Amino acid sequence: MNHPSSVSLTVFSLLLFISHNGAAAEDITVETCRKSAESSPNLNFTSCVNSLQSDPRSSTANLQQLGIISMELSLTNATYINSYIKKLLNDKDLDDFTRIEKYLRDCSELYGDAISNIEEAVKAFDAYDSFSANIKMSAAMDSSTTCEDGFKDNDNNQDYSAVSPLVRENYDFFQLTAVSLAITNLVRHSILLSM
Repeated sequence: MNHPSSVSLTVFSLLLFISHNGAAAEDITVETCRKSAESSPNLNFTSCVNSLQSDPRSSTANLQQLGIISMELSLTNATYINSYIKKLLNDKDLDDFTRIEKYLRDCSELYGDAISNIEEAVKAFDAYDSFSANIKMSAAMDSSTTCEDGFKDNDNNQDYSAVSPLVRENYDFFQLTAVSLAITNLVRHSILLSM
């Protein structure tokens, strides 16, 4: 049987640990974005701050929680882009539709894959597997560049290349996934340093 004072001491220690690690959280968003932008030349600092701060949970989040928030933002964005592409595919009056239809279909498939990859990344990161989360977010990030490149790169044959109607969407998605990747790298680095 446990002695009452040892149970009280254990409960007190647990409460102290929780209050130290949760209740007194400070907003680490700006510092996280600064470190992320320094480590990733493709990441825009302002875009990082604005995206993370768009979620009210970020003001009290720790680094792990910011990673989940950034992945959830990427997931929401990928879902929106995939819906937007489907809307474009239904708009047969769209300028140059016959030329861009194939590329839009490719992009829809890419963003469908991105959604699956992000969902798997969230599960991995939530289970503190930042290595697997990083791989899945890298694959998701590639969707935006592959989609955009599809419109441009057809063996430099101008008869088949087209202007992408997804330039902004692909850029925004790339930035969101870059934030997620940078945070997973920061978490991985902090785990390695603590070993």
